[in-house]
Amino acid sequence: MKYHIKANKLWDGISDTYSTNPEVFVEDSKLVEKTQPDEVIELDGLTLMPGLINSHIHLCLHADLDVVAVLNADSEAITVIKAVENARKTIMSGVTTVRDLGSHFTIAADVKAMVDSKVIAGPRIIHSGFPICMTGGHGWFFGREADGVDDCRKAAREQLKLGAGWIKMMATGGILTPGVSPECYQLNEDEMRVCCEEAHKAEKRVSTHAQGASGVKNALRAGVDTVEHGFYIDDEAIELFLENDAWLVPTLNAPTQTVQGDVPDYVMKKAQAVLDTFYERLEKAIKAGVKIGAGSDSGTPLNMHDEFYKEIVLLSKTSLGNLKALKCATSINAELLGMENQIGRIADGYCADLIAVKGDPIKDPSVLKDVAWVMKDGLIYKD
Repeated sequence: MKYHIKANKLWDGISDTYSTNPEVFVEDSKLVEKTQPDEVIELDGLTLMPGLINSHIHLCLHADLDVVAVLNADSEAITVIKAVENARKTIMSGVTTVRDLGSHFTIAADVKAMVDSKVIAGPRIIHSGFPICMTGGHGWFFGREADGVDDCRKAAREQLKLGAGWIKMMATGGILTPGVSPECYQLNEDEMRVCCEEAHKAEKRVSTHAQGASGVKNALRAGVDTVEHGFYIDDEAIELFLENDAWLVPTLNAPTQTVQGDVPDYVMKKAQAVLDTFYERLEKAIKAGVKIGAGSDSGTPLNMHDEFYKEIVLLSKTSLGNLKALKCATSINAELLGMENQIGRIADGYCADLIAVKGDPIKDPSVLKDVAWVMKDGLIYKD
């Protein structure tokens, strides 16, 4: 299909201001300079902008209060059904691209295949397969447990064989796994280094769950591209981020939502401890120039797949401000994913990923709560 789209105003994903009375042309799956349209779409009174990009989700998690217990209790079939519904909710909320950083079974890969084949509705999915963790480490209940350099190398190769676009590792303990501390490192530097080697030689990138400072630093020295959470980063870690040109995805909404519900006691204590100190540490990283991505860790307790806007709002309340937070969720996240020439912007030749909202998202990012219209790859998903 060929479309001529008109709106009240447009934000292109990189500019500091809107253009008014814009006209955008779509031919098949791409944005083009001009075309003879099959249909004219009038988005009266709406703001047109790029589709959102959530760089940290878990399709197989359903935002339950005790996600570990539910994941272990559910059959594979039930987990698949939930993941399909999470994918649908995600695209309907205006998120057109996601990075799934840890899946039960091969669910993220399977959902991706069905979305790509247009059998089900969902966002563009980049996935990491099974997260690689030490035996009994964070996420062991849905991860690939690996111990030692050779086993970690094999684990990374297994994920690449499954079609992973990224490798995901667990450098520290975490909030949701019982019996582990977020501040203690788990996979060591040598184990993570071979995972990075395998990914990079396959021209893929590497993410790590890392909350404690020691694990963050081990991961950065090992060569990771993005650090997820980074709750206890220190000055040395910030310097390593800058030296290695690595990204921090702070996942602010995960602990923020977790403490709102009746979660297990061990989860509440760890999440509250994070919130007591993390914003101060994050501000130091932002002001030092560490690159920040937007990822909500959706699927964790009360962290819904259709509420990515909450992560953007939390980022906007830091020194990043509203505009930079919006860029983190569009053009900056596209760069994080290595897709800066394909998504995250409204420009000729880019994927036709577009959303429309009422109001002024630069002035008030919370208007993203109610996305009125969604297009991905030239197909309309919400009208």
